Amino acid sequence: MLRLLVALSVLHGAHAAAKLLRVSSTSMDPSVASSTGDYVADGEAFGFPRYRLDSAVATRILYRSARRGVWVITGSESTVVKNEGPVVVSITTAESPQGLAFKYLFEGKWILDESFAVTDVRNRLLSQVRIEPSKLY
Repeated sequence: MLRLLVALSVLHGAHAAAKLLRVSSTSMDPSVASSTGDYVADGEAFGFPRYRLDSAVATRILYRSARRGVWVITGSESTVVKNEGPVVVSITTAESPQGLAFKYLFEGKWILDESFAVTDVRNRLLSQVRIEPSKLY
């Protein structure tokens, strides 16, 4: 039982930032489609965790904007440093990008992508682990 508790605490972490986030959307817009995939923790930006798309095809960085506090996906390191140039942006501020609504720019207008989602892959995996109480003793 002790091994199980240790394993769960290592997997879950205590209020730690997610190590792996999954960004998904059904949008066919090229800027949104190229922003989907798994994002790995990549240090910090402006005092909050930042994530980099795990892709050899596209550079995408997910970070919290210093100006407005919204979460932004951008296409280059220089736009993170300048704190500008979003490809996709959350419509509200939060400590984490999970569970927020996101919008993207299309032909000069911001479009809400209702299918856009950011999820913590680790927590999804933990929620799928089922342990029968009778097996603990």
